[in-house]
Amino acid sequence: MGSLKSVSDRVGGWRMWRLYVAAAICAASMAPSANASELVDRNASGVRLAVNGRGEALITYTAHARLKHVLAWGAINARAPSQAQPQVAFRLDYAGGFGKYHRAYWRSFGHQCGAYRGQPLAWLVAACTAPDGSNWALQAWQRSLPNYGVFASGARSAWDIRLSHWTGPLAALTAKTDWTYRRFDHLYGSLVYQGKPVYGFHTTQHGVRSTATGGSSTSTHSTRGTDPAGIARTAS
Repeated sequence: MGSLKSVSDRVGGWRMWRLYVAAAICAASMAPSANASELVDRNASGVRLAVNGRGEALITYTAHARLKHVLAWGAINARAPSQAQPQVAFRLDYAGGFGKYHRAYWRSFGHQCGAYRGQPLAWLVAACTAPDGSNWALQAWQRSLPNYGVFASGARSAWDIRLSHWTGPLAALTAKTDWTYRRFDHLYGSLVYQGKPVYGFHTTQHGVRSTATGGSSTSTHSTRGTDPAGIARTAS
């Protein structure tokens, strides 16, 4: 994967960002998650993505001085926000398929995913388009950076590796600033997916959405601008 570098752009005037978001789903190992997005690992190198014809992805990488094989399956796109219906979520097997198939499945995993035919993605690690037309992507970004541009070290500077799987039309995220105070801007916006708004029902004590769309993660396409909400964004 090489070194990971953040992307930052500035837009003059009143500044407006429009991002096209490909919704996809992630989850913790062998269990669904209610986080806004679920990482695969942190500070990985040599990351490779393989996808077979069974709707499974194999992520191979090195992290924490260990070679890892993670099998992912079971999720595509995202449901509209609902308190009655749970969000779809990936299943992640960190034993390379041994937990699912009780054998070293990763050794014989066949890659059938072709060249990626979707929109350009920023912070892209790997992407491909499967024979069924669905897109798979791995992206990396520093989700835990502190506010105000404060120097980050340790866990706060870690690079998350996140997986997405989607089909069909992309969502649109619009962010704007409407007033400033000294060097601070008021930022607001909206996210629409498949013609419906994306929103949460609860937040944690730290203000993080706990049930926005269940466990959905996003890959995005941006014309320009900085990331307004910690969401992976595409290159302009």
